[in-house]
Amino acid sequence: MRALVRRRAHDAELTDEIRYHLERDVERRIARGESSAEAWSSARRQFGNVTVVAEEARAAARVEAIEQLIQDTRYAARGFRRAPRFALTVILTIGLGLGLVTSAFTIFDAYVLRLLNVRDPRSLFEMQMHDKWGRERNASWNEYQALTRANPAFSESFASIWIIARRDGEPVMLQAVTGGFFRMLGVSPALGRLLEPGDASAPGSGPVLVLSHRAWLAKFGGDSSVVGKTLRLRDRSYEVVGVAREGFDGLGETPPDVWVPISMAAALDDRAAASGADDPNAEDRRKIGAGDDRRERGARPERVGNSGDGRSTGA
Repeated sequence: MRALVRRRAHDAELTDEIRYHLERDVERRIARGESSAEAWSSARRQFGNVTVVAEEARAAARVEAIEQLIQDTRYAARGFRRAPRFALTVILTIGLGLGLVTSAFTIFDAYVLRLLNVRDPRSLFEMQMHDKWGRERNASWNEYQALTRANPAFSESFASIWIIARRDGEPVMLQAVTGGFFRMLGVSPALGRLLEPGDASAPGSGPVLVLSHRAWLAKFGGDSSVVGKTLRLRDRSYEVVGVAREGFDGLGETPPDVWVPISMAAALDDRAAASGADDPNAEDRRKIGAGDDRRERGARPERVGNSGDGRSTGA
């Protein structure tokens, strides 16, 4: 850097050093009996071209590459001044390309590379039910209960249904989940409490809800007194019992605004009511050290996400 900023001083020092080496060589040759003219001629011939040696020394100090970069930059700047429209087009094109690449990587990182913000995400599996033709279908409530009772490969499980409701004319994304949802994922509350198994003990029981941290800030301004208040959804009152911790936005691509007990799904979604109980998607946590034979009842377990290691890809 010193050679670049103080180039003249550096060149002068380099010239003095070359001259010093030549003079010392000449003195040794004269001491061996050569004349002054013969000594200088022999010393220059052995030392080589002084200009070439100086350029090689400058290149060894990596000055030449930096100088070339500065020259190229100045040349490009002069070209941009001569054609400002072309320069603006180039800059906008590069900026747009970088912006698109950055946005794409941000999305890829959020849904593919980044681990789910839950306890032990690599042990999460998604259970998919398939009919005899190999087509994916949702599990019935009875099938989910039978799977959790009979399958020893999983230590914990939860079921969920996605529901879209409206409040004050605005859409609200709800996820109806079984009572062990938050406990299984190791999620703690920011305020109040989270859903518990007793909240979803029977159909129609548990008119309570938990707000996501994002929805709490966006829709309620971070008001800590929201716990204990009631919200109206589809002509029914639900008590706000808590707010999930910051950073937990569920397991899917779309973060929910609210979590409610799955026992309230029929009251919030006519499709769930028509199915008799509910129509959940089951997700299970594999018991540590359990075997890999998990094909009972036609269930095909897959890790949450496409990467096979618990990374978030929209479960």
